Amino acid sequence: MYADDPIQYSAGDIHGLADQLQTHHKSLVELGDYLAEKANQLQTAWRVDSAPSIDFKATYDRWHTDYEQAKNALAVMADNVREALLRAQATDRRAAGLFR
Repeated sequence: MYADDPIQYSAGDIHGLADQLQTHHKSLVELGDYLAEKANQLQTAWRVDSAPSIDFKATYDRWHTDYEQAKNALAVMADNVREALLRAQATDRRAAGLFR
C-alpha cells in the first residue's frame, strides 16, 4: 500500500484489518505467556540437572525468534490499520466537500 495507490478502503475493510490486528495481538500475548512459561521451565531444569541433555540456549533462541516474528507481524498489521484509517478519513473529507 503506497501513498499514490488509488485503492480506497471501505469501513468493512478497516474493520477486517482491525479484526486481524486483534487476532494477531491475542496470538502474540499467548505466545509471550508460553515463552515465559518455557523460560521458567528451562531455568528450573537447568538448576535441577547439572548436565542438561538438551541445548537450552538453542531452544530458547527458537522460541524467541517465533516471538519476534509474531511481534513484527503485529506491527505490520497495526501500520496497515493506521494507514487504512488515514485513507478512510481523507476519503470522508473529500466526500464531505462534494456534498456541501
